[in-house]
Amino acid sequence: MAGHFVAEGRLSRRFFVRRNYREGVSTIQRLAALDQLGDRKAVAKYHLRELLMAFARYLLPHYAHIYDRPTEQIRMLAARRMAYSAGILRGLWDGEPLEKQTAAPVAPPSSPSGSFS
Repeated sequence: MAGHFVAEGRLSRRFFVRRNYREGVSTIQRLAALDQLGDRKAVAKYHLRELLMAFARYLLPHYAHIYDRPTEQIRMLAARRMAYSAGILRGLWDGEPLEKQTAAPVAPPSSPSGSFS
């Protein structure tokens, strides 16, 4: 039975956190390009609060006994939340959406110079 193999570099904590950061940045860029971002100040306020709450959860993983998981898992989930919210905030700070993509006309393939008849 064949299994799914993941590259060893993608199993690192650093890759996991960076991927979530990039996801946050690209989410804001996509929303801005589609003109669906809404109130930037409200989004920034929400994610700043989310970043601070995730940082607190990282420092105090078992506070209030909300999660029934090992400390390492709680801290990685908190790091993921911090990275995603930091990416959202960075995307808002830059404020430059991706260019709206338009399909460029594609020329038909040219025929070979020689004749095969």
